[in-house]
Amino acid sequence: MIKLAAIGTTMTALVAFSACSSTPTALAVTEHSAQPQCIGISSGLTQVTPKMVQQLQQRQFLNEPSEDKTQAEPATPQLLVAVSHGAQPSPGYRFELKSASVSEGVAQLNLHWTTPAPDSIQATVMTSPCLVLALPQGAYQRVVAQDQNGLIGELDL
Repeated sequence: MIKLAAIGTTMTALVAFSACSSTPTALAVTEHSAQPQCIGISSGLTQVTPKMVQQLQQRQFLNEPSEDKTQAEPATPQLLVAVSHGAQPSPGYRFELKSASVSEGVAQLNLHWTTPAPDSIQATVMTSPCLVLALPQGAYQRVVAQDQNGLIGELDL
């Protein structure tokens, strides 16, 4: 009887412990837009509004004709974040979303930062690329973004 009670107590402790250490759950993050010039967006991870994204999309270069690129608000509430590494010396830099998950109240964004090949011919022009991601509202209070080089930024909600 004592052995059965000890086994029962051990099993209860294991179940309780496993409930505390949750495994990451996939998070349905979508790429809202990739912008070559994110002037006004700081390097790292920044929460943005639909209006800010719209302003980025409507920026004009030289004498380009303006276009109405107004987008309807999403049907479901979303959190918009912009990921940036700041100013870059040429085109060819960009982010790509690899995966997203949520665990213990933290949304984790895993990205890949692409740089131009060292022997490629690139125009010498300053760019400030960013990737705007749409995260579904969820049970997380923090967003963390990283790429193959390490931490990009953290955002407390």
